[in-house]
Amino acid sequence: MSTNIWIYQANRNINEQEADAILLKLHLFIENWQTHGKPMSGIVQLYKNRFIVVQSNDAVTEASGCSIDSLTHEIKQLEEEYHLGLLNRMLVSISDDSNEIQTYSLPEFKQKVKEGAMNPNTVIYNLNIVNSKDFPEKFEQIFSESWAKSLV
Repeated sequence: MSTNIWIYQANRNINEQEADAILLKLHLFIENWQTHGKPMSGIVQLYKNRFIVVQSNDAVTEASGCSIDSLTHEIKQLEEEYHLGLLNRMLVSISDDSNEIQTYSLPEFKQKVKEGAMNPNTVIYNLNIVNSKDFPEKFEQIFSESWAKSLV
């Protein structure tokens, strides 16, 4: 089964009250999600209180530009309402030594790498995956096996 995945990273943890409201809004969106007038099938989850994960079931109806645009519009509304930076692709999130998720701007992250603040086992969250078969295995990568190793 082919399943597309979109991952939106928040610039901070999403608290329980926000999570309930956000998931309710996204579940309602998914129930009415369409592509070219045909219903889409999908699921949404909040991962580690930081990442909104949306998956579509392309076996039911394949995602198209208009369905992806409508999802992006919905995410943009949530981003503005909760000030989460969900569409900012210039952010990098890691799990620090205490297993807390830290989010840096790309320039800040590059500086941290330059300073040696990342060890080979630091977990980097990879927002570039597009198929659910890669989640969470390829989503959570250790620094030494991630795109970020090229910054050393």
